[in-house]
Amino acid sequence: MYNPNSIREMVSSRQYLPFWGNTASYETVAELMLQDLKGLKDCLIRLLCGCRLEGINTSKFNNDISFIKNKDDAKTYLIHLGYLACTDGRVYVPDEEVRLTLRDAIESCNLAEYTELIRKSQELLEKTYEGDCAFVAQKIREYHEEYSSIIKYNSEESLANTVQNAYLVCIKDYYRPVREMPSGEGFADIVFIPKRNADRNTPALVIELKWNRSAQTALSQIKARHYTKALEDYSGTIMLIGISYDKKTKEHSCAIESIKKAAQ
Repeated sequence: MYNPNSIREMVSSRQYLPFWGNTASYETVAELMLQDLKGLKDCLIRLLCGCRLEGINTSKFNNDISFIKNKDDAKTYLIHLGYLACTDGRVYVPDEEVRLTLRDAIESCNLAEYTELIRKSQELLEKTYEGDCAFVAQKIREYHEEYSSIIKYNSEESLANTVQNAYLVCIKDYYRPVREMPSGEGFADIVFIPKRNADRNTPALVIELKWNRSAQTALSQIKARHYTKALEDYSGTIMLIGISYDKKTKEHSCAIESIKKAAQ
C-alpha cells in the first residue's frame, strides 16, 4: 500500500518498518471480529494466511458504518479503510505491512479458535521441519475436508488455500506465501520465504501440489524444473515439499526433502 507518511518516515529514519500500521488504530477490525458476524472470523483468518477469496458482494453496503449486518458489509468497509483490497471480485490483504496489522487486530481479540489454529499450525510446521510425511499428509487432509466445500474440493485453488490455512503460524517468521512463483522452468505452486529478521536456521519452503499422482512426483517436479531458482539470493536450508491426494479416496500423501544452499 502506498502511504506518504510511510515514505517520509522511512527516508528520515533510514529504516524499513511498518509505519502504516501506526497511523490508524486496528480497533475497528477487532470490533468487527467481536460482533460475531456469520463467517467473518473464518474469512479474515483465511485472508491472513495469504488466501484470495471470491464471492464478495459490495453493492449492498450503504456506507453506514453503524449498520454493518453481514460479513460482506464488513469486508467492504475494511476495503474502504485499506485493510483489504479487491480485484476482479477477489478479496485479499494488499501487502505484508497491512497483514501484520490485521494479525495484531485479530490477536487482540483473544479468540479461542484463533489460538487453537495457531497451536495446530505450529505442530504441523514442526513436523514438517522434522520431515514427518505421514503426519503432514494426515493434517493436510483434515484441513482440506474442514475448509473446502464439496463442490470446490477438487481444485488446485482449494488445495492451495488449504495448505496456506494449515501453515497459518508461518506469519511469524515468513513473508506472505507467494503463489505461482516464476522460477526455473515453470511456476512453483507455493513458496514461503523467511523474513530477514527470522532465525537464521528457519528454512525456506517450496511446495508443489498434485492430485491423482504421487507426492514423490510433485517433489521430483520441483527438482526437475529447478523451482529453487526462485530463491537464488537466499542461502540456507530449503525444504522441498510435495503434497498430493487421491480424488476418489481423498487420501493425502506427502514427500519432503531438504537441501542446503550455500551463500553466494
